[in-house]
Amino acid sequence: MKVLHFCSFYRPLGGAEKLLFNVLDLLEQNGVENVIVAPELGSNGPTGLRKEYFVEFLEFPFSRSTLYASLSRNWALLRVLRQILRLEKPDVVHLHNQQNPFIYLACLMSGTPMVRNVHDPRLYCPTNWRLLPDKSLCPHAFGRACLTEGCVKPTMADARQLFATIFNRQLSFWKTTLIMESRETWAMAIQNGYREDQLCLIPNCTPLPPLQQEMEEKASHEDSSQNTLLFVGRASYEKGLHFLLNALPRVRNDFKLFILTAGDYYEQQIAPLVERLGLGSKVEVRFDTSYKDTATFYSKADVVVVPSIWFEPFCMIGIEAYSHLTPVVATRTGGIKDWCVDGETGFLVDIFDEYALARRIDDLLDNPALRKEFGINGYRRVQQNYTDKIYFQRLYALYEKVTQDGKDYSYRLPGMARRAV
Repeated sequence: MKVLHFCSFYRPLGGAEKLLFNVLDLLEQNGVENVIVAPELGSNGPTGLRKEYFVEFLEFPFSRSTLYASLSRNWALLRVLRQILRLEKPDVVHLHNQQNPFIYLACLMSGTPMVRNVHDPRLYCPTNWRLLPDKSLCPHAFGRACLTEGCVKPTMADARQLFATIFNRQLSFWKTTLIMESRETWAMAIQNGYREDQLCLIPNCTPLPPLQQEMEEKASHEDSSQNTLLFVGRASYEKGLHFLLNALPRVRNDFKLFILTAGDYYEQQIAPLVERLGLGSKVEVRFDTSYKDTATFYSKADVVVVPSIWFEPFCMIGIEAYSHLTPVVATRTGGIKDWCVDGETGFLVDIFDEYALARRIDDLLDNPALRKEFGINGYRRVQQNYTDKIYFQRLYALYEKVTQDGKDYSYRLPGMARRAV
C-alpha cells in the first residue's frame, strides 16, 4: 500500500508533528510506502528516509494582498499537486490537518480516497481555537453565531479566513473520512453537520517503554529534597500556562516548575507574569527541548500539569506522562477527559479554578504512595488504549476500509468534465 501524506510542518515541533513522525515509522515498519508533500519552508527539509516533495504556497491559501493573486497562486498549486498525484498514484491520501482547500480539490479530482486527522477546530471555526472574543469556550456550531458573537469582524483578513473555512469545510464533506481523536471532537463534528459514517475514532498513541525499565528509570530520578512539577507545550493562550502560574502561589508545598516550550509568546506574556508573581526562583524554562530530553523530564517529574483552557482535541502530554509513570493534574475539557480518569490516573479540575488546581497539586505532592499508584494506573491505561501497536491496527484498518469499499471517489467542479488521472 502507498500513502501520500500532506503535512504542514515536516520537522519536530509539537504533538501533531510528533504523532506524524511516529505514524510514518509505524507504517514503514509494517511495509507501507509513504510519500510526503510539505510546504517549501526554511524549517522543513528532506530526511532521505522516504520520497518527499516540498511545494510552494501549500499552507497559505488566502494570505496574499489581493484575492486575485491568492487564487492565481493556488490554481498553480492545484496543477502541481495533480501532477504529483498522477505520478505517485497513491492508494490513500492522508491529510494531517491541512487547511488549504485547493489541496482538497486536487485530491478529490484524482479520485483517491482521503483520510484526515482533525487536530483542532479549524475545520469549522474561523478563529481556529473555538474561543469567543472574551476567551470563553464557544458552544456554537459554525454559522450565524460566528458573526453575531463577534468572532468574525468586518475586515479583509477575517473575510479571507471565513472564506477559506467555508470552502474547506464544504469540500471536507466529500468522500473524506475524518480521524477524530476523542469523544469530544466526535461530538463537535456531529454538531457541525458531519455524518457518523464519515467519522472514525482513533485516539493518539505514544511509545511505551517496558514497565520494569521505566520503574527503574523513575527510581533513579527520585529526589526527596525537591518536588518537581512539569509543563510541556506551547506557551500560547489556549494551553493555559498563565492559569497554572496564577495558581502556584496557592500551592503549600515547596516545588520547582520546569516549563518545556517554544515560541515568542513566553517572553512576551508569560515571563513578565512569572516576575509579577514572584516565581522567578521556582520556575525554569527550556526552549525547543528534544523529544529524547523531554522523556527524561517526564521521568524526573513528580506531577505533570495540563492546564488547557480550550476544547483540547486530545493532548498527548497526558499519555506521554503516563508512559513514564507520572500522574497528571489536568483541566476537565475536551479529549483530556478520555485519558485522565479522575482519582485513578490523576486529578481533573475546572478551567480557571486556581484553588482546585493548587489543592490537587498539593494532594499529589503530599502523598508519594498516591503518585506511584496513579503513575502505574496511567501506564496501564496507555497499555490498554494508546500504544503504537493499537494505533497502527486502527489506522491500517481505516486505510483498508476506504480503499476497498468500492465507492467512486472522483469529483469535478461544476461545469468541469471529469478527467482521467
